[in-house]
Amino acid sequence: MCYSRSFHCVGRWLIAATLPLLLAACPHTPGVVRETMDHDGRTRTYRVYVPSGYTAKEAVPLLLALHPFTGSGESFARMTGFDGIAEESGFIVAYPDGILRRWNYRSPEDVSGPRVLRGADLGFLTSLIDQLQQDYAIDPVRIYVAGASNGAFMTMRLVCEHPELFAGAAAVMATMPLDLELLCSAGPPLPFLLIHGDEDPFVPFEGGEAHARFGESEVFLSAPDTVAVWVNRNGCELDPRVELLPETAPDDGTRVRVERFEDCMDGAAVWFYNVMGGGHTWPGQPHSFWPERLLGRVSHEIDASAVIWDFFSRQSAPN
Repeated sequence: MCYSRSFHCVGRWLIAATLPLLLAACPHTPGVVRETMDHDGRTRTYRVYVPSGYTAKEAVPLLLALHPFTGSGESFARMTGFDGIAEESGFIVAYPDGILRRWNYRSPEDVSGPRVLRGADLGFLTSLIDQLQQDYAIDPVRIYVAGASNGAFMTMRLVCEHPELFAGAAAVMATMPLDLELLCSAGPPLPFLLIHGDEDPFVPFEGGEAHARFGESEVFLSAPDTVAVWVNRNGCELDPRVELLPETAPDDGTRVRVERFEDCMDGAAVWFYNVMGGGHTWPGQPHSFWPERLLGRVSHEIDASAVIWDFFSRQSAPN
């Protein structure tokens, strides 16, 4: 496991006599680490950012960041800027890669779609968390997951199947697939944040049928109904604190309305950022590889990555 990481850290000139010492030390080396692991008969890849203050003497939070369809861990790191936030706040962030740049948030038994895409991503991601806990000093009550679009669907599947692993989840550019509603409606309280644009052309804010994969349609809950699933699950009082955020980027055509449900069981808050005028985009991203006419507007009223970490930093799993 650590062999490839060691060569990334110190270069291919490493001599055999010093290899054992460096193998032991390298998981604690700050900076970007690129790694592989075998799972379900495949070699899976992921990228890790370790903050410069990390010493392994004190357990730190872990953020699992799941890229959108057509993305990668590397491109998602650039889109979100989570590395910089991890450096400032002292947590580790891991960016796994989906098979052929997508996540199978459906059951592994789902036989639709090309066979090469029927990866057991649920098992891969839980195994990845186990591996990261072996390689680094991870605080088990401060493990979080955030995803965008297809990665956000995977985020919801992951935390609804394995809520015991996580202290919070965040979804951007995604409402809940109808197929996940029953699974996610029951279970222990889990802090949840949704950021969604009300002019998203791919995942409709108002819910309904949309084309989600290989030209096939899928039914999604509306953004408010997605929030309601988590509000009900977390036993929140139905009286959120509502705020229209001050306009800070008047030329981007968006505003942000926030609903914060914070009177919930076990303190498991639910936050909803309605990006009015926003498209299928990550608010605050420095640039988009796709034109506005295809994805819609990028809001610069908020930095979604900063909002997500602000939310997570307030949450920890029950001991």
